[in-house]
Amino acid sequence: MEGSDHRDVDPSSMQRQSSIRCLPSELLSEAFFQLSSEGVLQLRHALFVCHFWYDVIIHSPKLWSTIKIDQEFFAQFPPERSALAEAFTRLCLERSSPVPLHIILNEFIDPKDSRAVSQGRMNLVCRMLGAGNLAHVRRCVAFSWIMVEPDLEAGSLAEVFPRELEKLESLYIKDFYLHDDLDPEFLHFPKCTSLKEVHLVNHIENHDLPYFPDDDFARVEKLIFANKSAWMDYDIPCISRFRSIRILVLHDLSATDEAPSYNASNFYRDNGDSVALLPSLQRLELVGLILWRFLCRFDVPSLQEVRVEEDKAGRHSLAEIPGNILQPVTSIVVTSPPSSASSWSQELRKVTNITNVPSLQTLTLPSRIDKALGKKEWYIELTRRLQLCII
Repeated sequence: MEGSDHRDVDPSSMQRQSSIRCLPSELLSEAFFQLSSEGVLQLRHALFVCHFWYDVIIHSPKLWSTIKIDQEFFAQFPPERSALAEAFTRLCLERSSPVPLHIILNEFIDPKDSRAVSQGRMNLVCRMLGAGNLAHVRRCVAFSWIMVEPDLEAGSLAEVFPRELEKLESLYIKDFYLHDDLDPEFLHFPKCTSLKEVHLVNHIENHDLPYFPDDDFARVEKLIFANKSAWMDYDIPCISRFRSIRILVLHDLSATDEAPSYNASNFYRDNGDSVALLPSLQRLELVGLILWRFLCRFDVPSLQEVRVEEDKAGRHSLAEIPGNILQPVTSIVVTSPPSSASSWSQELRKVTNITNVPSLQTLTLPSRIDKALGKKEWYIELTRRLQLCII
């Protein structure tokens, strides 16, 4: 505009009118939470953008409520900065109070390191989660633990953790296994009387002297059990411990990038006549190929719904579901990921093998299966008898 001079504009006025300052602090905090859910370290750059961002982050306890210790954490805090690592963790715990806490231990030990280096990292983790911080750790509602050296990690943390994590609701454990030469009588996870959901990946545990308390597992409502080999050896007794689950997800990892190629022999090693009695189970979800000889070991008198999902390789459990567990089922849902390349051309007829159950009322299928079945007489008859849902 004629006669105006940009030198007359107050810089502080421009800052006050900037679009970022127009955002409510609540909305900005929610945006930052998407970063901090992967650990508070993700906010380290945003803290120094401007005073407004700094104030929002500092005064939002929720943003400090995810404590993630992994390789990135130790890249920021090498051994010579261990005191800073302890101070930083203590600061996160204090600033997050009193909101619920999420603790993530994600492969923080490097398998290429010496035992001394690994022990040093373990000792530091124990100091950060123990000592004067136990009152804060008791606020934990979700705990995720991906192990590298279970003997070292499980033994050390068992000595540090409080006796109870009374608010813990969600537990994720991957690659847990203790060697027989360790005495599990002195190794135990805290009591978790509020535990509702457990996710176990490649999990092997001593069932005579378990690391995770039986009573706590018996109260869990949802179990996600993932494996990449040897489904029969340890898994049935382990799943049997979750006596009150209403939802069970069995996930075959053999076709994922992180697992070896599928080999049917890896999925069956006879372990006697053990049976998993799950009297409260209402929904069973099968992701990937779970073989009949494993599924037939389940006694699920209250089962109402079965969901079948393909894995990345197009494998699924539709034809593997044994009739004994289908008797009370009223709904079967077949889903598939968008990236699946399976045509189902040889599998479509197998739908009839599971839809003859007298109690079945609803069948849900992907649209591509519905289109492939087209005008087949048996399919038309099926649609008359059942409520058909297309997704």
